[in-house]
Amino acid sequence: MNASRFLAFAILALVVGAVRPASAQSKPVVALLATDRALERAYAARNVSAALVFFAPNASVLGGGVPILTGRASIRKSLAETFGLSGLSISWQANKADVAISGDLGYTSGKNRVSFGPKSKTLPIVGKYVTV
Repeated sequence: MNASRFLAFAILALVVGAVRPASAQSKPVVALLATDRALERAYAARNVSAALVFFAPNASVLGGGVPILTGRASIRKSLAETFGLSGLSISWQANKADVAISGDLGYTSGKNRVSFGPKSKTLPIVGKYVTV
């Protein structure tokens, strides 16, 4: 698995902190951030099945320099490969999150940090992400 494909999954993900103080966030935004933190826990546990439930059946994953992955089967395969990497570490920090007034669409965006391999030779990959 090449680093670009690996980075695509790191970019998906998602939220660690709050965008603004919880008291200033709407209930839907608070729920969205909680969902993203749950996905982060699934990634940290390297649990493919737990992570996959956060993807719609027809979801697409876009990463630099790799083909678009569409559908849970291709996403499952790539997650399994990614979670199998030695020394994998994925974290992210949202700097924006919002939910449409209708409540049926939301997004998060921010910075992510990914590393894998032997700790003595690991260089983090820092990037940006957006989830919808």
